[in-house]
Amino acid sequence: MLTDKTRLLIVQSVDDAIHNLFPKKYFSLCHAYAVVGASVASIILDRRYRPVAGLAVIDCGAGHHLKLLDDKAFSCSKGGAYHCWIESVSQDGADKEIIDIGFKNNRLYAKKHKIPWLKKDSSYLWGKYREVVIDAELKDLPPIFPEGKLWLRETPEGAAWMNQHLDAHINEYAKITAHVLRTIKHDMEATA
Repeated sequence: MLTDKTRLLIVQSVDDAIHNLFPKKYFSLCHAYAVVGASVASIILDRRYRPVAGLAVIDCGAGHHLKLLDDKAFSCSKGGAYHCWIESVSQDGADKEIIDIGFKNNRLYAKKHKIPWLKKDSSYLWGKYREVVIDAELKDLPPIFPEGKLWLRETPEGAAWMNQHLDAHINEYAKITAHVLRTIKHDMEATA
């Protein structure tokens, strides 16, 4: 059973690993959070999760938004304005979960791009798709989002990029995932 304690353990362990490995750029590594987080969540929760790449709009408050809408960035070696997150995988798509471990870094990312952050900070985003994603076309988005909601769209370019990225870096991600799992095991044993 998924508890808040289990969620927090997964999120904190993945965040600590990414933050420690990449102290100067962790807040812009949504793809690393998504890949490692999907692997760790799949193993710990015995449910399939996958890293997803695409477009996003994140409300910063007072009509300001992080607009991560550049599908061409997937073909640029320097990256760009796109986003990565985690989705659960199920046969019928019912009760699909969305996990965004790097969600807590939105304030820093906005600041780096000179966008004011006026929303309440959150340590992560994890919930049912219908509860956390605004299900609308981009042109129909409201100027202010409800607290804890964002807009996400996987794109073919994002999916192709994620597959290529995983193929190119599978060994590094396996090592990071193994490190996170050892940390979780150690933390669980210490509290038992």
